[in-house]
Amino acid sequence: MGFVDFFETYMVGSRVQFKQLDISDWLSLTPRLLTLFGYFFIHSFFTSISVFLQFVNTSSFCLRLHLLYDRFWSNVPIIGEYKIRLLSRILRYTEVKIIPNLDKALEVIEIWFQLHLVEMTFEKKKKVQVFISSGSDDLNFFQDNKFQTTLMICNHRSVNDYTLINYLFFKSCPTKFYNKWELIQKLRKGEDLPEWPQLKFLGWGKMFNFPQLDLLKNIFFKDETLTLSPENLKDLLVAQNNKAIAIFPEVNIMSLELSIIQRKLNQDFPFVINFYNLLYPRFKNFTSLMTAFSSIKNIKRKKNHNNIIKEARYLFHREIDKLVHKSITMEPSNMSDKILPPLIMDNTFLLDKKKNTSNDKPKPVRINPYIYDFTIVYYRVKYTDSGHDHINGDLKIHKGYELEQISPTVFEMIQPEMESEDNRKEKDPIVVMIHIKKHQIQPLLAYNDESLEKWLENRWIEKDRLIESLQKNIKVETK
Repeated sequence: MGFVDFFETYMVGSRVQFKQLDISDWLSLTPRLLTLFGYFFIHSFFTSISVFLQFVNTSSFCLRLHLLYDRFWSNVPIIGEYKIRLLSRILRYTEVKIIPNLDKALEVIEIWFQLHLVEMTFEKKKKVQVFISSGSDDLNFFQDNKFQTTLMICNHRSVNDYTLINYLFFKSCPTKFYNKWELIQKLRKGEDLPEWPQLKFLGWGKMFNFPQLDLLKNIFFKDETLTLSPENLKDLLVAQNNKAIAIFPEVNIMSLELSIIQRKLNQDFPFVINFYNLLYPRFKNFTSLMTAFSSIKNIKRKKNHNNIIKEARYLFHREIDKLVHKSITMEPSNMSDKILPPLIMDNTFLLDKKKNTSNDKPKPVRINPYIYDFTIVYYRVKYTDSGHDHINGDLKIHKGYELEQISPTVFEMIQPEMESEDNRKEKDPIVVMIHIKKHQIQPLLAYNDESLEKWLENRWIEKDRLIESLQKNIKVETK
């Protein structure tokens, strides 16, 4: 899918939906869009300053210029020594004071952005209701009041999945960590910021929770199956604070077009499981992260063994990528590990900002004993007096409410609700159903890649059946 199609389908909606926005809609929507863009602009501005100062302080080119500067002024009597000391103090001040404060400011901007976006979309919406299904497990990111590095896996239905997981994450953490004005006060006074629980998404060769410039660069010019190597992931986890990490193994957002493509490909790949409510999962991010966890816990993993099912999976992934991304070319296959070379991006530069100084001791990585598996489905509640009962399979014309599975756009979710007497302006309610299941992580740490892939595939089989069950059993009652 091209960028224009993606932007239209998942960000602003179809052209019909877009044309239905009138002046009042734009007057209410524009301030929110400007607010979100303001976060992006300020974050990008501070990031640029930080990157420039780091370049001046650490690049080999600038270090050579510093050396030439020192040599020149060392030959000038009286004021030469003063000039040398002045530059040294300026560089030291930027390294010790300015760059760390910019990094703190960037963290505060990201937290404010996430909290603000959650408020716009899920927290303060009467016509957007989030329900946790019965039988779901409770989210727990803490042990003995200490935050743990926690893995979450989730199906992908909408761009709003990122915000929804943030919403669930914030609700599961104590509110004391997310006092926005307290963060600003600490930043203004130059005090240390609290070590708040952080959520990151692993994808596009990045660990992120903000649409920063280097992430957008990967989205525009790279492939979404881009991964981080286990070594880089381990370095990131050791160098940074404990964090929750969310993965979308489906990679692409589930849509009717991709579902049709997948069903056609299933006819050519009999060894690959058929999914009707999900896309076939990609494994590399999951296996890389589990390998990093195993290394941190010093657990020896079983050796990998090639098999025909694994090769069929890789070929199946390649065929999907060819159809979704026309720019990807098929390489000659020889039924070996070279069929699908993993797309590994060297992100070691990400560690520069978070490297521990000689005075800082690395914090222990506390790994949560459970993996949390999210199943998300969005429904639109529609009233009809001449429709079919799609829920119970009744072909007779009926009158009443129906649930329609949707992939809500960003514009649709951030648009504020307005009280209006004009029924034509009333928006159909959106219901978000979430099921949460936890799995013990300890047995998985010794698995090889093939066993991990099979485990994840089995979870997707369960998830596919669960979505089908939710569709059949959910009921809409009116008071």
